Amino acid sequence: MGERLEPVEALCAIEGTHGALLATVGYGDTLRLWDSGTGETRHTIKARIGTITALCTIDVDGRTLLASADSDHAIRLSDPDTGEDVCILEVGDWSVRALCPVSTGGRILLAAADDNGVVRLHDPESGEVLHVLPAERERAVLCLCSVVVDERAYLATAWDDNAVALWDTESTTVVHRLTGHTDWVRGMCVVSLQGRTLLATAAEDRTVRLWDPATGEAVASLKGHTAGVSAVCAVALDTRTVLVSAGDDRTVRLWDPELAHASAVIPVRSPVRSLAPHNRRVFTGLTDGLLALDLS
Repeated sequence: MGERLEPVEALCAIEGTHGALLATVGYGDTLRLWDSGTGETRHTIKARIGTITALCTIDVDGRTLLASADSDHAIRLSDPDTGEDVCILEVGDWSVRALCPVSTGGRILLAAADDNGVVRLHDPESGEVLHVLPAERERAVLCLCSVVVDERAYLATAWDDNAVALWDTESTTVVHRLTGHTDWVRGMCVVSLQGRTLLATAAEDRTVRLWDPATGEAVASLKGHTAGVSAVCAVALDTRTVLVSAGDDRTVRLWDPELAHASAVIPVRSPVRSLAPHNRRVFTGLTDGLLALDLS
């Protein structure tokens, strides 16, 4: 994408009225919305105070909105087509570190994690906190991932150490603790393997691990990165699914999750901070910009 960027710490793809958009956030106070086809900037959204700390998409009343949090203890929901605020959810005197949509009781709620390890599930229209997942440990929750198994919704939480937990969002209890990583988990995603829904976790210990969320058991450990792994995502290619990981070793790796080995290693110019899949492409957030990789 044409102009030089600050580090892209978070990004996500979102469908706009006139095509796919890419939302990116760096260390600063600006969220940028790009045209994913042309690389042109469509809109910029400024934090009210401080920096933007978290980003995700969420469906609200039939519309896909962009959710972002900043240092002003608020979550804003924005229209991706205009960049304008739809509403602002005041979250109290705590900082949001991660956001994720999650299904609970037939409703889509917005999960927001804080520096103290608490996750609150908000009604995205009213901002009301409907459920609270209490702090399992007094550490920041850095990433969240929604997992649906047998029509039951779970939420995976990863702290700023090697701990990962899987929660039942309706009972607000931990159903599994996923143990195996030896350093902090930086990214998570859902991947389908032979009809099963699995959770993939990427960690600073240089591994990507696959877990069965129904049992909490480890399925595979994918090794090959030579430095910390910062992001992981799944991409559907025809009849198969590819797992994509990237990190500080300046590589993007494509894995066959069935065989648990890397089918391709793509060198990139800088360490990778984030990934976002869209159709057959993977957008790659680097420490010095943004790349689009076509996996066709």
